[in-house]
Amino acid sequence: MGVQQQLGAFLFQVSIVFVMFLVVSASEEHKKAKGRHSSRKDHNTKLAVLLATAGAIMSIKNFNNSFNNSHQRLGVALYGIMWLQVLVGIFRPQRGSKRRSLWFFAHWIMGTAVSLLGVLNVFIGLQAYKEKTSKSITTWNILFSVQICLIVIFYLLQEKWVYIQNQGAV
Repeated sequence: MGVQQQLGAFLFQVSIVFVMFLVVSASEEHKKAKGRHSSRKDHNTKLAVLLATAGAIMSIKNFNNSFNNSHQRLGVALYGIMWLQVLVGIFRPQRGSKRRSLWFFAHWIMGTAVSLLGVLNVFIGLQAYKEKTSKSITTWNILFSVQICLIVIFYLLQEKWVYIQNQGAV
């Protein structure tokens, strides 16, 4: 990979890690907050969006943007969904209002879609890179798969940590 491609991939990767960290920590933090809003989550969310936006700007400025492959088209859709989710988050209804459950579902489905489609887009991008350069992507596929597995394990452990402690396993 070229230096600009590596830097762009790194920015996206870091933003993915921040977003996944938010997903993992949000449920536990929500349980602890009991009505309070978490400023740490807000700061991490802003940082993740800024990192993803920096990667988007780099890709628009430095790469062939003919949008003739799935990776590019899905990437543009992901940027749109990401910023739509930010806007939806800004206009969050008050707790207890009738629109709150609809807002929560829309916000949750957009976040879930961005996370899952973002992971898929990394693999699609790696395949596009392989087709363009004829270089092996096996190592990248393994590393990214391991990273996703570790995030899932971390999420499951955190989600069930209290249950595990109550069972006397730890």
